[in-house]
Amino acid sequence: MFLTYYGLNEQPFGVTPDPRFLYFGEVHREALASLVYGIEAGLGFASLIAEPGTGKTTLLYYLLTRYRASARTAFIFESQCTSHELLRNLALEFGIGDPGGDRLGTLNCLKEFLAQQARARRRVILVLDEAQNFDDTVLETVRLLSNFETAGSKLLHIILSGQPQLAEKLSRPQLLNVRQRISIAGRLRPFPPMDVVKYVAHRLSVAGYRGPELFTPAALESIARLSGGVPREINRLCFGAMSLGFALQRRLIDADMLREVANDFDFSALLRAEPARYDLAIPSSEELGREFAEALARAQESAAAEQRAKAQSAATAAPSAAPVVAATPPPATAATPQARPERRGIQAPISKPATNSAVAKSRSGRPLAAPVQYPPSDVMPLQSWIARDASRNSRLKSALIAGVLALLALAAMGTQLLPTAPAAQPAAAAASLTSAQTATSQTAGARPVAAQSQPQRRAKRATNPSSRGIE
Repeated sequence: MFLTYYGLNEQPFGVTPDPRFLYFGEVHREALASLVYGIEAGLGFASLIAEPGTGKTTLLYYLLTRYRASARTAFIFESQCTSHELLRNLALEFGIGDPGGDRLGTLNCLKEFLAQQARARRRVILVLDEAQNFDDTVLETVRLLSNFETAGSKLLHIILSGQPQLAEKLSRPQLLNVRQRISIAGRLRPFPPMDVVKYVAHRLSVAGYRGPELFTPAALESIARLSGGVPREINRLCFGAMSLGFALQRRLIDADMLREVANDFDFSALLRAEPARYDLAIPSSEELGREFAEALARAQESAAAEQRAKAQSAATAAPSAAPVVAATPPPATAATPQARPERRGIQAPISKPATNSAVAKSRSGRPLAAPVQYPPSDVMPLQSWIARDASRNSRLKSALIAGVLALLALAAMGTQLLPTAPAAQPAAAAASLTSAQTATSQTAGARPVAAQSQPQRRAKRATNPSSRGIE
């Protein structure tokens, strides 16, 4: 938005009927004075007719704001309604509530309300905006409302506001009764050129503008000529020019900018330009194809360059994977035992810190690799542990093979204690025992021999003195 750029507190050229921005030119002062005189004199019926955009709704809001503290007011802008709907809307606006029932019941509720306000010496003002859309039956109902009166004054003051079509409708013979009850007929006309300039300055001042002249004299002349003095058109042109000035970073708005904004709003010119689009000079198909191929190649090259730039930035932002050497902890003493982590399942091995000599060089003179550091985790799955360190896999395999060989050796030694078939001679039993031990030592995976018998064990003890100590 351009509010901060131009030092404004609020939008100076809005479309809402804010009474604070109402500029009282000669025409508006005269119309307001007529309406106020009709209310103060208790005439009961008035009309306000104006071209679209001349500020009649803003003037009516200002009038109701003026009497809000001393009168009950209602503003009805819904003109596409029936007579009964109009009465119900009127009851809701006055705070009576929805009386429901038929049209006659609603009229009685309104009459009682008006009598209460008259006893309290409070005026009741009703404004019917866009009244040119009312049907004849609705206007006849409005005439009936004007009959609510006492011997000395009217209980309800009605203001019919609308466009020039309202004057045409009221001039018809069938609405003679309505036309005869109108005591004040106000009319709004567009601003003269001098009032256009004052109108722009007034709205800028209310919005908080305190800078130098914002529009050049030529720009103000363009506003007066292009808007025709209609306030709504002035607001639209000034808003568009300030938006364009903010986009171009221009502190001073000139006539060229006003003409550009006016061309954007020239819808008749758009209609004239519609058939002209079929008369464009189109190049040949070869030129169009060549231009398309070049444009596609440029677009693809730009997309590839963007992808490379993203990949390079991602690689630059990634942290370097440098090995981290853990600091050597102080040696644990008996007085200060180290806390052992809680054993939960299979834990990750804790790498021991390398000594100074190991970090520097091995006995062979080659530098040793830094110990592998694992993340500080209490529990690590066995599969992850094996996969993290290839050297540990080899050690694990060696340990498994050694364990298998140890089990086979134990099984071979256990076969010596099992009973076997009796032998004919002790010498043959000793020879068979010696051959069995030789076969067991040569292959750990061989099938165990048959158990020895009791006489063979005795012969063995006799030939082998060392076995006595075992028994």
